[in-house]
Amino acid sequence: MDNTQIGQTGVPTAAAAGWRQQVIRYLLHLWLVYALLRFAADPLDSWIHSSLSLIRPQLRTVGPDQFLMSNLLGFSVVPAFLAAFLINARLRHRAACFVWIVPVAILAFNFIFHSATIYPTIPFESDLRPALHYWFGGGFNANNRAAYMQEFSRVYYQYKVTAPAYAGISYSIGAWLAIKFRVPKLEALLARWVG
Repeated sequence: MDNTQIGQTGVPTAAAAGWRQQVIRYLLHLWLVYALLRFAADPLDSWIHSSLSLIRPQLRTVGPDQFLMSNLLGFSVVPAFLAAFLINARLRHRAACFVWIVPVAILAFNFIFHSATIYPTIPFESDLRPALHYWFGGGFNANNRAAYMQEFSRVYYQYKVTAPAYAGISYSIGAWLAIKFRVPKLEALLARWVG
């Protein structure tokens, strides 16, 4: 049986890739999601914060860390979506559509077992509202040092656990859209740029 099916763009299709290659592709896309958060969110935050503070002087009172945490959803979703769409417009890796699974599983585990008001063994006595605020809520105040130190673990876990879940879901949606809806002009541009 011939396993070397080539798509219309000259790139091997998902049917041509074996399971080992799919696992490697999945791990590379998963690594890319975490690398985007690590290396793109902070510089993007600093650049946007400094640009907006020129237009709106009241933003100068808000530090870059508070600006990042207040806009964590946007700084994790937008770069991941754009990266996935651009990468998969050319490569068409089906494994990228499932990148959301690992970050969401990590978030679900932490939500269930590390929330102060969620009791996995007694679900009917759990209080969901404080747990949702801990993992997804905003309202950070980095200007007040005492309040910020009380919420430091919440800030840390939202950046390390919740943001990758946001980015993983966005990356998977971007990959699926790039695979599902072909954009010939973008494919030609990427083929010329990448080679």
